[in-house]
Amino acid sequence: MYNINFTKTSESGSPQEVKVFLNLSSYVDPKILSGGGTSGNYIILKFRGRNTNYQRTIIAKPASGLFTGNPQYTHTNRAWLIKFDVLYAKALFIPGGVANSDILAQKLIGRIVLPCDDIYDVSLFYNSDLQLNTHLPGGGKYATPINIGFVLNANQSAKGVASLTNPDTTQPISFYTSYNDNDLDSENMSAFGKPDSEAVENKNVEYGVQNWTTTYNN
Repeated sequence: MYNINFTKTSESGSPQEVKVFLNLSSYVDPKILSGGGTSGNYIILKFRGRNTNYQRTIIAKPASGLFTGNPQYTHTNRAWLIKFDVLYAKALFIPGGVANSDILAQKLIGRIVLPCDDIYDVSLFYNSDLQLNTHLPGGGKYATPINIGFVLNANQSAKGVASLTNPDTTQPISFYTSYNDNDLDSENMSAFGKPDSEAVENKNVEYGVQNWTTTYNN
């Protein structure tokens, strides 16, 4: 399990980079992911909260070629470096904030806004296009799954963040009972790296989970 903990004002006000090393070569031919150095594939990360069922996709940050159609990720014969940035879900970075980062442009460069005090199961996909959707509108697969993932534990200590209250009111105000496995529905992600609609995202409201109001078309 990987961990990120926001404990200081400086940490909550800027992206915090997470680095993960995974043996992707045992699951996908490295030549497919790298394209021989000339036609690489983008690695897509899908986050799914165990306590909130919050779901988003982003592009893992490549070492080069993000906007050229030839993403290249740092790797050895086995281990691949997966990097992404986590933004603390304070009012500044969520819909309605002046620096709203729960938007397509931020996800394409490897940034995600995550509600804290949750454990995220992260699954991986790859695709030759710079896109965030994992499935086609009709339900067919758009991106190819990689049968490996990792777990991220995101925490916050509001007492150490001068600009926040304790508890921080932008965080989920209730959770359902946490289990080892999330028994709620895993949704297909749209091209914006989010569930398709409010009806889809909030169909498990019987658990009382409440996050910020999502904008689904950006």
